[in-house]
Amino acid sequence: MTTFNGQESVSRQTHISGRSLLTLSISILVLKYTSVDMTAVEFMGTVLGEYTIKVGATVALCALLFSHLLNWLGDRLSFSKWNIGKPWGPKEPLVGKPSRIQEIEQFISAAKNIQRTIGIIEWKGIDAQKRENEARLAIEDLTHILPELPKTLHQFRSHLVRVGTVTFIEIYLWHGFMCFASGMWAIAALWLR
Repeated sequence: MTTFNGQESVSRQTHISGRSLLTLSISILVLKYTSVDMTAVEFMGTVLGEYTIKVGATVALCALLFSHLLNWLGDRLSFSKWNIGKPWGPKEPLVGKPSRIQEIEQFISAAKNIQRTIGIIEWKGIDAQKRENEARLAIEDLTHILPELPKTLHQFRSHLVRVGTVTFIEIYLWHGFMCFASGMWAIAALWLR
């Protein structure tokens, strides 16, 4: 299961409702397409006709579909809220609003400009030598960090792309399309010849 910022992409409730929906749907499809005789099934001493079985299975499938839809919509909403504000990831930001990665890249550029500027500043005053030494030490620290920062940002960006892709597959394809499609297919298989 994928997590981001400490949040699971798919909740336990969605896992349970999806698993229940898939299990019932696949069971109905297997019974329907393997030509099992469903005209008269005995259940707890009572003979159930084919129509009763169809109605009961349809009601159960509809209840599971509705339950799963509510859970899935909650997870989908949570996933879309992961990137509230400025987006981290590869998606294009809204016009005029830079992403956090773009802001960090702008910070790197500004830090390099500061480095160049401090190098040409003439310090004046009583503690000029002390301030100049502190500034040079800060520049040296920054100089060691700056070359690694673009590499780190690139790794971070590629990690976000992978997490986003896996989460998209997990939420929209597996817990979305697969569950809903199998439920609808099972209902159609029950009523269509």
